[in-house]
Amino acid sequence: MTCLASRRFFSILTHFQPKFDPGFVVKNDNIVQRFYCHTAIPSLAPNEDEIVTLSHNVYESHKKSQKVPLVLIHGLLGSGKNWGMFAKSFREQRTVMTVDVRCHGSSPTVPKMDYHLMSQDIKALMDHYKWKKACILGHSMGGKIAMVLALTQPNLVDHLIVADSNPGMSTGGQQMFAIIDALAKVRFNHSGALPAARRDAADQLLSVVKEASVRHYLVMNVQKTNGKYCFRTDPHVIGSNLDTILGFPHFSEEKAFLGKTLFLGGANSRYISEDTMGDIERLFPTAGVQHIPNAGHWVHSDQPAEFTRRVKQFLGDL
Repeated sequence: MTCLASRRFFSILTHFQPKFDPGFVVKNDNIVQRFYCHTAIPSLAPNEDEIVTLSHNVYESHKKSQKVPLVLIHGLLGSGKNWGMFAKSFREQRTVMTVDVRCHGSSPTVPKMDYHLMSQDIKALMDHYKWKKACILGHSMGGKIAMVLALTQPNLVDHLIVADSNPGMSTGGQQMFAIIDALAKVRFNHSGALPAARRDAADQLLSVVKEASVRHYLVMNVQKTNGKYCFRTDPHVIGSNLDTILGFPHFSEEKAFLGKTLFLGGANSRYISEDTMGDIERLFPTAGVQHIPNAGHWVHSDQPAEFTRRVKQFLGDL
């Protein structure tokens, strides 16, 4: 088990009911960093179906813009930091929020992850800021969260952008289970520096994760907490929810989202392909579909300039 996150997961005697507590606000380069406390309230039994208060950053627009805000949602084993460079570009025209979804980054670790709950976590943030609408952009797992929010709360979504994801079963499930298992088996030398701990973790993952870029992405989750290295995202919690994360909830055609939608994939990825177009067309019949050349599943990382241009074009921000 990882350190702090694991203790939260197994602290079954304490029932967490999240409340928005302003905590403290730091302003730096027009970035408003808001840290919210996850208040523990004793209860006789845990309630797994509660909303989680997400850690997030708000990047205020450079202009006095009347445009609706943009919410950026990361993928599995990522964090809001993955979107930092993009948020600073997108805020030229509108306010931008990056979030750490539940069990990721600095957000609370809880036992249950499903797309209905994770979309409600996003809605809770929007309600807190009194945002009646927002543009929602999500990558991979974050794209599924964005799609479920649009399908269940269509009035909240002004524009929907799904980055290399689809409303169906994700490919590569067997490999993902192997990666999560490998993460759970990583052992740390707690006396060294953080870069050394990350290099050591990467070496331990080498037999399962062949791609250097993916290993780098994974070990960026390594942090030091209470004097011990661990992963921000607890692989045991992710593993217990992985079947749900790889899947997608069932929605009938009557629930189709008719708003402005763009599926933006990498040309070298299979997540948005002929095999997945049936589900896309059934639930998002007005969607446009684009592929960025020379990009794979991490389309925004592989071709950041072109990804940014296409998103801004779709939002009318060019």
